[in-house]
Amino acid sequence: PFLTMIVDESNYIISANQTELIGKSMYEIIDPMHSISDEPTIIEGDIDGEPSQIIIDSLQPEMSQNHLKIISIVTDKHIVKDANRLSLLGIVVTVAGVVFAIVLIAAVSWLLSKRLSNLSQNLDRVSKGDLTARIVVDGDDEIGQLSKQFNQMVKNIHQLIEQVQDATQQRNLLEISQKEIKLKMMASQIN
Repeated sequence: PFLTMIVDESNYIISANQTELIGKSMYEIIDPMHSISDEPTIIEGDIDGEPSQIIIDSLQPEMSQNHLKIISIVTDKHIVKDANRLSLLGIVVTVAGVVFAIVLIAAVSWLLSKRLSNLSQNLDRVSKGDLTARIVVDGDDEIGQLSKQFNQMVKNIHQLIEQVQDATQQRNLLEISQKEIKLKMMASQIN
């Protein structure tokens, strides 16, 4: 995917993966100010206005007197393309995770606040004397346990009020009976 060429001792391109470059001088592609040595090396430079890495390696065929160089030019953009794609993917995954977490937190918060608001409204109703208030228990968590205990408390208060009313009614009947007995005793004394 990147430019690769074989250069002879006179710095002419004798083979390349872009055939239109064969026969041209290497310095038509690479700036002559870059010192091209015979040792394997990597040079940073600009090729066609793009920052690039120039990879140089020597090639000495066994039965040849020629000293050849293999030069590959890889643009920095090509080198970091996969890294950029991975970092973009990482950003997308991170943003998606944060959005999912925010939505999940908002949903759980809304559900909890709705259940607590329902409990609070029913507590207000009971405090105003409405003993018909009941909470539908939805869950076995702390709020569900509070709801069950609230329903049990309202039931117990209702039973206690009925017991007090029964006791008051019996006491009133007893007082009426006592008054009737007193009246009968007074009538009998008068007689």
